[in-house]
Amino acid sequence: AERWPKAQTIHPHEAPWTMSVPLIVLAIGSVTIGWLGLPELAKQVGLGSWIHGYLVGHGGHAGPVAEAQRVAHVGVGLEIVLVLLGSAIAIVGVWWTYRFYGRYELAGDELIRGRFGALYQRWRRAYSWDALYDSVVVRPVIGGAEKALAPFDQQVVDGLVHAVAGAMRVFSRIGRRMQTGVVQSYALAFVLGAALIILLMVFV
Repeated sequence: AERWPKAQTIHPHEAPWTMSVPLIVLAIGSVTIGWLGLPELAKQVGLGSWIHGYLVGHGGHAGPVAEAQRVAHVGVGLEIVLVLLGSAIAIVGVWWTYRFYGRYELAGDELIRGRFGALYQRWRRAYSWDALYDSVVVRPVIGGAEKALAPFDQQVVDGLVHAVAGAMRVFSRIGRRMQTGVVQSYALAFVLGAALIILLMVFV
């Protein structure tokens, strides 16, 4: 049986290849760049020289990145240990989560809530960081935009649009009066226009 809420209306499915292929490419690139980002480890496998040369420059040519002055650095052995430790933490976390929710399903959240109490609520609220960001950044920006930019939008931007529309209405009224449907009136206007052009050519 389905194990997610609203199973009658929500039907999960695998992502199409147009989404999965870019994600696979990005994952491979992230892993590769992550390993190459370790300077001592990259140097040991013969990749440190060209990366270093490209970033900081070589042969008297400056690169796009300024090289920081290093007093000391960790050895390649410690870098490998830190990489393996971080990878092990990630793998164990994924494995534990898979086993835990595979056993308890959605009831696992209630077990975690009951065991950790207030700490679970803090985790659930993401340490109130989203609320802080909303109150410090989002609301002031949106509120300031509404108070400062909304009058400009209404009076200037919308005013120009309404002015253009009003001018078109005036021109349409004038043009509508010229369209009488009487052929004699059109002929008279044509003759007067031709006479005006001739006068302008002769006397101007």
